[in-house]
Amino acid sequence: MFQRRADRAVKDISLLLVGSRRLTDDRVRHCLNFMRMELSSIVTSLRSTPSSDEIMCPWPVWWPNALYDAHRWVSDVCDMYNIGHGCCFCLSTSHRFLDATVITDATFRSYRIFHDPCRYKKQLCGSSSDIGLARYGVEADREGGFHLVGIRRPAKKLIRWITAADRSLRVITILGPAGIGKTTLATEIYRQLQSQTEGRNHFECHVRVQMSRVPDIKNVLEQILVQVSQFPTEVNYEDYDKKELVRHISNKLLEKSNMDSIVPLAMFPSIALSCCSDSGGLVHDMKPLNASDSESLLHKEAFGFTDGSLENNNVKVVCDVILRRCQGIPMFITVMARWLKKELLQLELQEADEQISEFDSMEHVPELLKEFGQALSPTYEDLHYELRLLLLFISMLPHGYTFNKDSLIRKWLLYEGLSGRKYMDIKDEDKEEAEMWFSQLVDRNIITRVAANWRYSSDEAEDCLWQISHYMLQFVANISAEKAFALTSCTLTSTAPSEPGGSDKTHALRRLALHQPNPNLVTLLQAMDLSQTRTLVVSGVVDQIPLDKFTYVIVLDLEGWENLKDEDMQQICKSKMCLLVHLSIRHTRVSNLPRQIKELCNLRTLDISHTQIKELPSEVYMLEYLWMLDLRSTLIGQLPEHDHIKWRLEHFLVGNETIISSSTETAGKIPERFLLSENLKTLATIDLSKHSPSLVESLGNLTHLRVFAMTWSYHQCTEGSYRESLLSSMKKWRMLKSLTVHCGLGCSMEFMGSLSDPPQKLEKFKVTAGRFASVPKWISKLDSLSFLQITLCGLGTEDLKILKDMSTLQCLVLGLEFIPREEIVIESGGFSELIRFCVDCPVPWLRFKDGAMRRLAYLELQVCSGPARREGAVPSGICNLQNLSEIVMHYNQKWFTDGSHVKKTLEAVKNEVAKHYNRIDLVIKGTKIDDAQTFDETEWKIEIQNDADVKPMTMFKQVIGNQYGIEAEGDKKSDA
Repeated sequence: MFQRRADRAVKDISLLLVGSRRLTDDRVRHCLNFMRMELSSIVTSLRSTPSSDEIMCPWPVWWPNALYDAHRWVSDVCDMYNIGHGCCFCLSTSHRFLDATVITDATFRSYRIFHDPCRYKKQLCGSSSDIGLARYGVEADREGGFHLVGIRRPAKKLIRWITAADRSLRVITILGPAGIGKTTLATEIYRQLQSQTEGRNHFECHVRVQMSRVPDIKNVLEQILVQVSQFPTEVNYEDYDKKELVRHISNKLLEKSNMDSIVPLAMFPSIALSCCSDSGGLVHDMKPLNASDSESLLHKEAFGFTDGSLENNNVKVVCDVILRRCQGIPMFITVMARWLKKELLQLELQEADEQISEFDSMEHVPELLKEFGQALSPTYEDLHYELRLLLLFISMLPHGYTFNKDSLIRKWLLYEGLSGRKYMDIKDEDKEEAEMWFSQLVDRNIITRVAANWRYSSDEAEDCLWQISHYMLQFVANISAEKAFALTSCTLTSTAPSEPGGSDKTHALRRLALHQPNPNLVTLLQAMDLSQTRTLVVSGVVDQIPLDKFTYVIVLDLEGWENLKDEDMQQICKSKMCLLVHLSIRHTRVSNLPRQIKELCNLRTLDISHTQIKELPSEVYMLEYLWMLDLRSTLIGQLPEHDHIKWRLEHFLVGNETIISSSTETAGKIPERFLLSENLKTLATIDLSKHSPSLVESLGNLTHLRVFAMTWSYHQCTEGSYRESLLSSMKKWRMLKSLTVHCGLGCSMEFMGSLSDPPQKLEKFKVTAGRFASVPKWISKLDSLSFLQITLCGLGTEDLKILKDMSTLQCLVLGLEFIPREEIVIESGGFSELIRFCVDCPVPWLRFKDGAMRRLAYLELQVCSGPARREGAVPSGICNLQNLSEIVMHYNQKWFTDGSHVKKTLEAVKNEVAKHYNRIDLVIKGTKIDDAQTFDETEWKIEIQNDADVKPMTMFKQVIGNQYGIEAEGDKKSDA
């Protein structure tokens, strides 16, 4: 029935377009053509699917009603234009006078019917073991063992921690993405401990679990719990979740009074960290190999040596390409090295040394080997459907692209949306759900954090960047191509894939991402039906893209396209893309925004940030559906006045993205009507020094405001009317989640401490340059605050307690505008969620006690060359930060010229790093210190005490043979 209804609607639209002379509006005809294509795609999909009740499961639950409405709407249009049709519906009163707005809304509804992510659910839930691997038939040599590079130091240090003389439970959590060497490290620890016991078992308790490539983790944990339980048959574990199972395993080991326990784990960080927090264990977060170790491993596997240089420049180029793509992951380096070794041997056998010159092109190096697909497929197959969909969307990003969470989520929701969403805009609940899916990909180590930029900036602590490995990106790009989800420059071929579920091959490309130049690109695009493309993403040095052919595109993302010119923008605006919803020309060389921008009448988001555009044409105001406008880091000095503003703007971004003080140039004059728009949810960054106190107070009427950033001058800090107006507005912002204040130098923000009723939903509070005498008391009332940047003129016991007890705080940027009289002690406990801690202090006299900041991973110290009040006023106890992985230090000559204290501080930090069990990245003034933890064989010699009073050790070695992929051993099954 649904197929007949859609088929009838397609025929009616075709008849309407051909037979009605009254249909002269080009916009209406464009919408009808678009709807005909969308409904035709639905018909094609329905025809290829068996008619049964199960047909509905891949489609959203609202799909039948939406299709019914589309059919009825087409009937009404035909009636209005006196076109005969086979429909039996009566003309509804609401559609008697159909205007362009109604037609456009109906068109987007048809788009959402066919574009809903649910339509891919059946396909994405299938197996992907061999997806995309056929085109890469290359396979590396599997013979031989793996060389241990960059693993001896962490192994020795972990063994030293394991064999400490105290009798506490020893729990180690080994974390890291697929192929980074978790199993290898655990195996090396076990081997070395066994080798020190002269043939007897070092561990009293052994657990053995066999796992397939895609193990049921809950079942594995149940098996382990059964083996460590004294009476395993008395308990039913089916109702336990993973965290509860891990907790019970630890408790069972503790019950064995004559044992200590060591628990190496390789699983979700959320579960592993929970286990360690309960038992006081050590979290070892494995990092990729550094450049030196990566090169050594590649040379050892491919050429049989680690020292020396390559004589053939072409082979050097190939090695550089391999190392750049592998990103320090040992498994990737090893497999690619064996492929290179095999290729070189074949060339040598053919006595064709001159063919090695082919290696200087990146095309000669395969994008994906079979081993990578086999290793990464468990990662993909273990994901929920929505996570798979998010990964497929990420596959449209260019290789090496780094992103922050908010921008990626916004793009995902704009491009694809969540299942069952019938509207084009983004709602708050959509963002919350998308953030949950994003966090799960992070929790699985699929999306990983990018190392710090190391150049001091006040904004770096909050703008955390993320990435996905080259080979994982290529793997999901192959899946995306096979599933007809999207094609990229690497997967584009002369024959496009068929529509999902379709039996016939078509040239309908719904999504196209072009990031790499292809000499055949123009020919390939000419052979394809580009009118079916709904999402087009272009970046890099790609050229000769026929933008005028993508007339029915919904999303046009040209961020970072080096060859985008002003003439191209003219072409976009004149190409009748009246259904375009999202347009981004961010980070391009465009210098002029055409007045014809008004022709893009359905535009929801317009991102022209980081361009050379100097003027915003008044025609932008005619975009009545515009939802977000991003003008940051442009040359626009003033927004034009206009009497007929139709905006429904919710997100307005101006100024620069890295404002440190009010002296930094921001956007010029902004009409007050913009600032007082009731629809605004995001308003950043506004220079309030150019406005009156009454305007500041009127901002409190923005009841929907979620994000607000402003500059605040010195005279506003001293004038009571401004202070009272700001406090009045802050009390009214009940929905506010982020507040940023960029102050003038020397501003006292102590008046903010008198705020009695702060926004309870505040998640981020940031004040730059402005100073507080103490931590405002109302901060302790905020139950959702995760980011805090504040500068204090003193730090007392009560201030530390307020900060310590903030259970949701993840990032703390603390400025201390004084020289401490005594050491600042960070006690154990508290700061339960803190991950990043940045301190700007002339003399950072900090002492971290054992158990302090248990989750802290990043520590940043900004020091001055100032005299310490006491000898030894240097940071200490850094080795007690058990989850620490990165320390960044900055210093300057801001106040003093004597650098003796800076030298002592640097030496103290280096000594702490050398003693740390974790591998620590130490960066000093932008330079990474590679020898901060130089391995000393004699210093870290294992000494196993044989005293009878020392309890025998127990090792519960549960190496989950990689829930996310196969580890370096590459076996189909892992023993733990």
